[in-house]
Amino acid sequence: MPPDRRQSLPGKGAYIGGGVLTGVPLDSKLDHEEIFGPIAMLFKVADIDEAIRLANAIPFGLGSSVWTREPAEEARFIAGIEAGMTAVNQMLASATDSGTAFPAKRVDRGTS
Repeated sequence: MPPDRRQSLPGKGAYIGGGVLTGVPLDSKLDHEEIFGPIAMLFKVADIDEAIRLANAIPFGLGSSVWTREPAEEARFIAGIEAGMTAVNQMLASATDSGTAFPAKRVDRGTS
C-alpha cells in the first residue's frame, strides 16, 4: 500500500501534493485532458524531433521548457514548439519581467 501523503492544513480547505506520472500511454485520457493540480507527466523520446511532435500533439500549450547544453537542439526546439512561452534551462514563470502574461513565442533562457 502506498504511503498516505495527505497533509493537515489550518482552517478549511484542501491540499493536493505534487506528483510525477511516467509510462502514460499516448492514447490515454491523461495525455489529452488538462490536469488541475501539481502533476507533471514525463515521456521518454528518441530525439528532439520526437519530443517536439509529442509536445505539439497535446491540445494545450501555454508554456514549455527544454533543458539542453546543445545550441542546435535549443534552436530546433524553439523553432518547432507550438507554445505561447518557452523557457530554456529553467522553469517557466507564468508572467514576464515586463508584466505581460503570455506573449507569443517569448523565450526565456536560463543559465547553463
